[in-house]
Amino acid sequence: MTKTIYTERDIEDLSQRGLKSIVVNDDVILTMAAREKAEKLGVALVEQEQRASQTAPSVIRPGPAVPPATLQSTLRKRVKTAVVAQLGNEVNPKLLDTIINRVSDNLGIK
Repeated sequence: MTKTIYTERDIEDLSQRGLKSIVVNDDVILTMAAREKAEKLGVALVEQEQRASQTAPSVIRPGPAVPPATLQSTLRKRVKTAVVAQLGNEVNPKLLDTIINRVSDNLGIK
């Protein structure tokens, strides 16, 4: 099963679109900055334990459907941009791509 990752920017965008809460379970990952932004903007994070016998509710994502490959590519680019912004030229671009791909694959982001 794929995972949904929310960043600080995602929370800002969702809040601006009127979203008031996000269901958080084993398939939803929020960065620390996203959690802080949600608290600041009043977006409730509804923790829900996922059970095999129960269907987890869907998180409503406003906007047009985006192909998974595009989401994956966009996420990886945003992560790389954020890391380069923090570390500058101290990071090897090929090594960074390898790390981002490995983490993405381990999180089940296909």
